[in-house]
Amino acid sequence: MKSSTGRLPGPVPWPQGHAPTAAPLSQPPAETGDLGRFRGYDAAVVTWTAAEAAALAALFTPEFLPSRWYEYRHNVADYIPLVTGARAPFKDPAPDMARYYHSLGLYFPCTVGGARVLLFKSGLHLAMTARQRRCAG
Repeated sequence: MKSSTGRLPGPVPWPQGHAPTAAPLSQPPAETGDLGRFRGYDAAVVTWTAAEAAALAALFTPEFLPSRWYEYRHNVADYIPLVTGARAPFKDPAPDMARYYHSLGLYFPCTVGGARVLLFKSGLHLAMTARQRRCAG
């Protein structure tokens, strides 16, 4: 699979010794596992759209596109009744949406300088929940 580096307009001028480095896990985690292994990380970057996740991957993990990020479905059954948006990818069983169907998110660890960073693309969005619609009124 081709790297996302070619999608950038030019190389990012990271300070010497601070360029991000992908930190793939030695064993792919279970989709239903929790994120406890990342406790103590220095930062988490959370985004909600596929385009934002693609931008994060291009900048921080260019050899690991979001299609290679780990899936997160820990206790997903608790969230299924909360997502009511008809157009929510979380509820879309179409084959091209399989990666997002009943997914709480995608994630990938990296380092930036000496900092451990978790990149996370959420599978949920406030616009897709019954609670948000009630609050918006």
